[in-house]
Amino acid sequence: MTGGIYMKYPIKYAVMEVREKGGTMIDYAPVVVGYIVSKCYICEEIIKHLGDGTEKIEYKVVFPYNNYNLFKDCESCNIEYDVKPNKPRYDENGDLIKYKFVSDLYDTFDDAKEAANNANTNLLLSMFDTIKKYGKTFESRYLLFEKEFYKDLGKCLKYEKTITNLTEEMKISKDNGIIKLIKQ
Repeated sequence: MTGGIYMKYPIKYAVMEVREKGGTMIDYAPVVVGYIVSKCYICEEIIKHLGDGTEKIEYKVVFPYNNYNLFKDCESCNIEYDVKPNKPRYDENGDLIKYKFVSDLYDTFDDAKEAANNANTNLLLSMFDTIKKYGKTFESRYLLFEKEFYKDLGKCLKYEKTITNLTEEMKISKDNGIIKLIKQ
């Protein structure tokens, strides 16, 4: 690793947003298809001071597996999902790469799973709000979207199970401290 070595980063559970490649209707922008639970490396804690005097804490984390499109392709072709896990890495400028921001970390899978389930419910409700704009065709589109949503969510949950199995040896950190990058 350029610019230093990494030590044992704290590990917690977080809710990971699962995106898949979008199509032509949305200019190929990634589409959120669900939320799952995954262990992650905590790399930085960021405290944002807001204009109303409150603080918002966010974390820069690295998820060990975050290539859903590859997983989905492997599954559809009956190929084993065999990828090297991501670990915290830094570029030549010392900037963390392949990280995501999360606002909540969890000590248990069950607590993270509850948050992921809530996020999936909210995602479905937001889709319904979008569909309602179509007026009279809402009912027929509702059933179609709901069926598609649960089909996609089922694939996401298979991905969650795969990640859970692949990260079984990663132990959840007991302390909340962030171990800093040591520069050489």
